[in-house]
Amino acid sequence: MNKFDKLPAIYHIGFYHPKFNYYEDCYPDNCYFNEFSQLILDLKSRKCEAIVYFESILKNLLEDEETTITTVPSHVAFESNSGVRDLASCLVRSKKKYIDGVKCIERVLTVEKYSSAKGCRSEEDHFNSIIVKDGTLIENKNVILMDDILTSGNSANACKRRLLNAGAKEVRIVCLGRTIRGEAIDFTHHCIDENLHNFLNYIDARHHHDVIKIEEEYDLEFKIQSQELHEADEEEFCELEYKLEKSKKNELHEIDYCRSYEEDGYYEYANEAHRALHGEDYLTPNNPFIRFL
Repeated sequence: MNKFDKLPAIYHIGFYHPKFNYYEDCYPDNCYFNEFSQLILDLKSRKCEAIVYFESILKNLLEDEETTITTVPSHVAFESNSGVRDLASCLVRSKKKYIDGVKCIERVLTVEKYSSAKGCRSEEDHFNSIIVKDGTLIENKNVILMDDILTSGNSANACKRRLLNAGAKEVRIVCLGRTIRGEAIDFTHHCIDENLHNFLNYIDARHHHDVIKIEEEYDLEFKIQSQELHEADEEEFCELEYKLEKSKKNELHEIDYCRSYEEDGYYEYANEAHRALHGEDYLTPNNPFIRFL
């Protein structure tokens, strides 16, 4: 499980592919729309199966530690119920140390939903439309702020600012899906591969540096110890050389093993990210590619 301070600032467990190519439902279906995206829509509709599905994922990924759980409110003023709030309430009940601040943030002014014609409401619009109802639930506490879909991030970031202004210690945003569409999908696949290449190059460079360092250390050690031996004692020289060479090979083997293990880990994280893009897997919080997605 992942502790609060190990969570990225914004953690999305997957990607939301909108059902339609445009925000108006009169256009053809988006061919990338998948089961994972449908589950997010089902959660927004407060369907029990979707709530259970996402609860099982988050419950196994997040550490049980003293943390306040709250949610981004609906865009409609004073709307107290939503699928993400149902999910957050289930998550609170599943952890002994979680603090129920699910409805701590309230929308007091309705903001319009995103539309292709009007675009996103600004972060300031969202900030001015919400309040923190009970600051005691979040004051000097770590807070997980949950949302279902992250598109522009304006609403979630506005809520985060409100929480910090009200005294929250730290805030991590956890959402189910980050909206992705069109050319951004291919770009994201490319971004994963490019950063995998960069990670592997870094590992190679560090491995090369470690190998050179160990070889230099053993060469110096042989030089120091050999000076203490009698020049005519060839057997002692061979014994010393054999002993140091064996130790050096063991250390180099350990470095190669660690390198292979680390490389395999990055390959698996990259594959996880590719699968998540297709809705075939979810991103674990410690996936290093999250910050590039």
